[in-house]
Amino acid sequence: MKTRAVLYASLSFLFRIKYFMEDWRGLNNRNFPTTADFYPAGLGIEVTNLCNANCVFCAYQYRQRPVTFMSHETFKSLIDQYVALGKDKTGIGLTPIVGDPLVDRDLVQKIEYAHSFSQIKNIHITTNAILLTRELFDQLVDAGLNM
Repeated sequence: MKTRAVLYASLSFLFRIKYFMEDWRGLNNRNFPTTADFYPAGLGIEVTNLCNANCVFCAYQYRQRPVTFMSHETFKSLIDQYVALGKDKTGIGLTPIVGDPLVDRDLVQKIEYAHSFSQIKNIHITTNAILLTRELFDQLVDAGLNM
């Protein structure tokens, strides 16, 4: 079961890189808006940089920053500012650059807060799923995690 979850997390990561690279190649062909109507449709938030694994493909092993967890107040401020930009949002990702969001003990409360805004359509994470239990899975889904 753990092998399947790690494989899923790895594949998810690789697909994200693929789509990023496709986006990056097309940057020169885009006309970026220069008006105040330009707003981010999605938001990525690193709730922690702590991880409970040491995968060979991950940059975690080279991390030099101290281990931190985002406070609930900082998280709320980010979400409030994001929503205040107006218009509907594609969603937020709580997948850190390095680390695993399931290590954050406040993750369920953070997801509940973000889900309380109707403008935020999707909330997703990428995880190694080592800490994922049936109970935690149910809590995350009930809180509003949908991708």
